[in-house]
Amino acid sequence: MKIIDFLKNCGTDQFSILCYGIFLKEDRNHENIKQWESRSRCIKSEKYILENNEWKYDIFLTESYFLYSKNIDLFNVIKDEILNINQLNPIAIICMFDGAFSDFNYLKNIDIIQQTYAFWSKDIGLYIAEDTDTLQSNEWSEKIIYLYNHIDI
Repeated sequence: MKIIDFLKNCGTDQFSILCYGIFLKEDRNHENIKQWESRSRCIKSEKYILENNEWKYDIFLTESYFLYSKNIDLFNVIKDEILNINQLNPIAIICMFDGAFSDFNYLKNIDIIQQTYAFWSKDIGLYIAEDTDTLQSNEWSEKIIYLYNHIDI
């Protein structure tokens, strides 16, 4: 199955992408985040700041909505969203299915790893899974664990 099938919003002609920008607490600039607007092809974008005193990082979460079509170039839509958030200078960006993130402690869990369909960091680059076979592969899990270890999650 393709990832796009899991991103569709039931009963609509839309799909959504959730991107989690990860920021060191000392690097965050809430004014920049508050002023950030998506420059992608989305029809609507919502943004949230997730903070917890016990976390090493803060998260800037965006949920962007797009019109679904069978010919959509999902790879480039996700890439554009990640590059758009990258303007805020995060240490990493992770795209997961809705409801997958609850705490940094769960990110290395294999079930959560398979909920992560894209990630980026300055040092590692961009990786996007376009199908469930990729998500369930050992190679994908190893890449994500490497990313999480690299950014010390």
